[in-house]
Amino acid sequence: MKRILIYTGLLIAITALAVLGWRYTHYNLSFSCSSSLTIFEDNISNNTALNMSQRITFYRNGKGIVNASGDLHHNNKTYVINRTATMSYSKIGGAEYSIHVTSVAKTGRDDMPPEVEKLYISALSAGSHRIVSFHSMPGDDLLLSFSSGPYLVCARLH
Repeated sequence: MKRILIYTGLLIAITALAVLGWRYTHYNLSFSCSSSLTIFEDNISNNTALNMSQRITFYRNGKGIVNASGDLHHNNKTYVINRTATMSYSKIGGAEYSIHVTSVAKTGRDDMPPEVEKLYISALSAGSHRIVSFHSMPGDDLLLSFSSGPYLVCARLH
């Protein structure tokens, strides 16, 4: 009876360590950084189409938040971007992570219609999915590369 209790205790401890180890390897991000994104209408006139700043935060529980603000010029109209996207993530191998946007809350004067949102900032739409790789850069910055573009240099916030 004593051996059964010892073996049961060891099995429970090993299972707990395995679950904690798996959780740590799949949800091991914990940082905040900021980045700016500018997209031009063309490479001749240098007219800005999208100018947006982002603060990205990842938590060890597999969740994250993107706060985005800026403006977009499209078809002679200017739209304000001011939204918070909530996401979940998991590691899929190496430096690659799978990111799913679970919800988006428009705040302030965000007035971008859905049809324009799909053209420019679909990655910040609820239900969107991206594969992103994180690479360390000199000076503690991070390079975020997305499977469908763009590359972002994200300055860590301490």
